[in-house]
Amino acid sequence: MKAINMDHHRTCKGCKNANTQHSPRGARCDLHIHSKYSDRPSEWFLRRIGAPESFMEPAEVYRRCRAAGMDYVTISDHNCIRGALEIADLPGVFISSELTTYFPEDRCKIHCLVSGITANQFDDLQSVRENIYDLQHYLVENHIIHTIAHPLFSVNDRLTTDHVEKLLVLFNRFEGINGSRDPRACAISMAIFSAMDADALMRMADRHGLEPVGKCPWEKCFTGGSDDHGGLYTASAFTETPPSATVFDFLEHLRAGRHTPGGGGGSSLKLANSLMHIARQYVDQRLGGNGLLNVMLRNIAGQQVPEQSVSPIKDAARRIFGPIIRRHRLRQMSSAERMLVDDFMIISKQIETPDPSEQAHDTRFDMIANLAHAFSFLFVSRCAEKLREGELMGALQAFASLGPVLLGIAPYLTAFSTQHKDKPFLAQLCERFPAGKPALKGTGGRAWLTDTFHDINGVAKT
Repeated sequence: MKAINMDHHRTCKGCKNANTQHSPRGARCDLHIHSKYSDRPSEWFLRRIGAPESFMEPAEVYRRCRAAGMDYVTISDHNCIRGALEIADLPGVFISSELTTYFPEDRCKIHCLVSGITANQFDDLQSVRENIYDLQHYLVENHIIHTIAHPLFSVNDRLTTDHVEKLLVLFNRFEGINGSRDPRACAISMAIFSAMDADALMRMADRHGLEPVGKCPWEKCFTGGSDDHGGLYTASAFTETPPSATVFDFLEHLRAGRHTPGGGGGSSLKLANSLMHIARQYVDQRLGGNGLLNVMLRNIAGQQVPEQSVSPIKDAARRIFGPIIRRHRLRQMSSAERMLVDDFMIISKQIETPDPSEQAHDTRFDMIANLAHAFSFLFVSRCAEKLREGELMGALQAFASLGPVLLGIAPYLTAFSTQHKDKPFLAQLCERFPAGKPALKGTGGRAWLTDTFHDINGVAKT
C-alpha cells in the first residue's frame, strides 16, 4: 500500500527551525514516559519474575514531570491511554500513547508515539495499528502528531536496513534522544536522518514502492523523551518548542516541526538500576516490604531501606550479639572467605544512602561485579571440592548458593544485552549510510587478559 502524499502541516522552514535552539527557554515536555498501565515488559529479567514494566501512578508521573521543570505533561503507555486519562483534568496535560505496529511482510515490530490525540482517535488507531502502512495512512489523513520511538532499537530482533529506509520514506519525525536507550544508537540515527537529501529519499521511495509525505520529506524532525518506567529518570530527556502559552500552542509547534530534543541518553547501568527498582517494587507488592529479598534489592539499587524493615528487638539483638557471632564465624572461615565478608560489609555501608549519580552507578556496579566474581569462585571451588570428596549433597548445596549471586547480577546482564544487542545491525546500517560512521566509532576500549598481575611466573609474559 502506498502512502498518501499530504502536506501534514510541515514546511521546510519549520523543519529547519527544528535544528536550532530556542531562546529564551521554550516549553518543555517529556513526550515518552510510562505509568503502571504499561504492564507488559520487554526485558527478560522482568518477564522472568513476572513484574510489569512500571508501578508509577499517573498522578506521580505528573508530579515528577512538573518537579523536573516540564511545562506540559503526557503519559505514553503501550497501546493504552488509561494513564493519560487519569490526569487529563490537570493543567498542561494532553493524551498520548506508544503504539506497537508491524511491517506486515515480516512482522518487524515498531513503536510509534502519538501525541495530542482524543479517546475516539485512540479507538480508531487501535483498529489500524497492526499494519504500519494502514497506521501511517490514518495518522497522515487525520493530521495526528506522531513520532517513531527509538528508531534503531530492534524491538523483536527483526529490524533491517530496508526497514529503516521504509521508515525514512513513511515518517518525518523521529525520537532523537531516548533517556533509557544506548546514546550511540540515538547519535547514529540523528546523523543519518539529518544527512538525508531529496535524491536519496526519492531513490529509497522508488526502491520500496512508497511515496514520501510533506513538502520537504527529506528534512526530518527530532524529539526527546525519557522512556522512563520506574520514576528514577523522569524528564531526563525531553522535547522543547518555542514558548507556548497553552497545550494547543505547544501541540501546534510540534505539528509544524518547531522543536528540538533535549537532555541525555541512557546507559546500561541506568537501565539496570531501573530494572532493580521495578523488581523491588514488585517484591514489595507481592511479598511485603520487610522481606530479605526486598531489602536486598533495595540495597543493590542503592535505595534507602526503611527503618521498619528491621524490628527494634531484632536490631538490638543484632547490635549486641552480631559482633560476637561474627567473630566466632570468622575464626572458622578461610582467609579468602573472611576477606569476602569484610568486603560485603563495606559495600553494605556504602550503599545505605541512595545516590542516583553516574559515579554512584559506576561504583555500585564495580562493587557488585567484584563481589559476584569472588563469591562465584568460592562456591564453584567448594562444589568441586565436595564432588572430589564424594559428597553429592554438599556439592549441590554449594552450587545452589550461586542463586543469590545470579539474582544480584541478572539486571546488569539483561541491561548490557539489551543496550548492545544491536551493535552488528548498527555497523551494517552505517555501511549503507556512511553519515553514521563517526557516531558508530565511539571512544573504543581495551581489554587486558592475564593470569597474574603483580608478577611474572614464567607462563604469562603480559
